[in-house]
Amino acid sequence: MELFQAFGIQPLVLLAQAVNAGILFFILQRLLYKPIGRILDERRLRIAESLRRAEEIDTRFKMMREEEARILTQAREEASRIVHATQEDMTALRKETLMQARNQTEKMLMDARAQIDQERVHLLSVVKEDSMKLVTQLTSLILAKYLTRKDQDRVLSGAVKELKAEA
Repeated sequence: MELFQAFGIQPLVLLAQAVNAGILFFILQRLLYKPIGRILDERRLRIAESLRRAEEIDTRFKMMREEEARILTQAREEASRIVHATQEDMTALRKETLMQARNQTEKMLMDARAQIDQERVHLLSVVKEDSMKLVTQLTSLILAKYLTRKDQDRVLSGAVKELKAEA
C-alpha cells in the first residue's frame, strides 16, 4: 500500500474506477458491442449472400449467353438448310418445268407432223381422184372424137383385160 501512496494512488478511488470501468465495459458490451457485432455479422451474411447471388446471376448470364449463341447457331444452320433445300427444290422444279415444256413441244411437233401427214394423204387422194376423173374425161373425149364405136369397144376390152391381169 505504501507503494500506492508513494505514487499518489488511492486504493479506494482505484477500486471505484475499476468497478466503474467494469460496469461501463458491461454496459458497453451489452448495449453497444453485441448489437454492433450482431449488425456486423448480419451485414457480413448479407454481403456473402449478395456475392453468392451475384455469382449465381453471373453464372446464369453466362449460361444464357451460351444458350443464345447455341440457338443462333442452330437458327443459322436451319436457315442454311432451308436455303439449300429451297435451291434444290428450285433446281428440281426448273428441270421439271423444262422437261414438261420440252415434252409439250415435242407432242405439239408430233401432232403437227401427224396433221401434215393426214393432209398430205388427203391431198394425194384428192389429186389422184381428180387426176383419174380428168384422165377419164380426156380419154372419153379422145375416144369419142377420134375412134369409132367398134375401136372404142376394142380399146376398152383390152384395158379391162390388162387391169384384171394386174390385179
